[in-house]
Amino acid sequence: MQTQPAGNTTDRHTPGIPLWVQLNAISPNLLNALSATQPLHPKQLALLVFLNQHRDSQHPHLTIPLSYQRIHAGTGISTEHIRRGALPRLLRNGLISVLSQSFSGTIYQLRFDHPTLEAVVTHRRERPSEPLLETGPPTTLQEPSAQIALQDEITRLRQFHEQRHALRRESFAASLTPDQIRWIIDRAKQSVDAQEGIRFVKDRFPQYEAARLTILDEWLLRHQYGEQIPAMPHIEGDPQ
Repeated sequence: MQTQPAGNTTDRHTPGIPLWVQLNAISPNLLNALSATQPLHPKQLALLVFLNQHRDSQHPHLTIPLSYQRIHAGTGISTEHIRRGALPRLLRNGLISVLSQSFSGTIYQLRFDHPTLEAVVTHRRERPSEPLLETGPPTTLQEPSAQIALQDEITRLRQFHEQRHALRRESFAASLTPDQIRWIIDRAKQSVDAQEGIRFVKDRFPQYEAARLTILDEWLLRHQYGEQIPAMPHIEGDPQ
């Protein structure tokens, strides 16, 4: 999962640089996902949601093997529409690609990560009449108002993405053992204490917390690929 820049960057517009360029620099994944999902019909969105929910836990960018019958059972979409309508649309829009096919089903590769697709699909279902995003620089006098609306949209999506990520991080932290939590805290303190220029001890505590969250984010991602977070050796008599 990608880390978003700190602060509400979309509220700042640098003079002399077109707003559409700045927004793409800020959040290219969200913009690309918005653009790719805008032409989708409800059944095609439902298929995208189903694929997003059936990722391989060891390879999050891939789905597990899925047959047309399994997709039909999970979405209610007819196998004919899946084969001739919904899947070809997702393929044409660059949202998915086919990695392999076998008797057990097809493995699809998803272009965007789970939180990004979830945020974008939720937004599309709540605001289905949203106008298409422009993919190039402004060309008409009506573009400023469209740019402002796009800026607000990206801000809302970023906030949604950050809230979802915070919940995932909190859930991951709750699953750790006391010794793993001690390891994270110790590593966070070491990384901050090694920095120069922090004169007062009281100034280190906000840095400790920021470093702790960064380490949690790193291991949340590594855990998805099967790695186990280290633990501090337990000393007999220490409180848990």
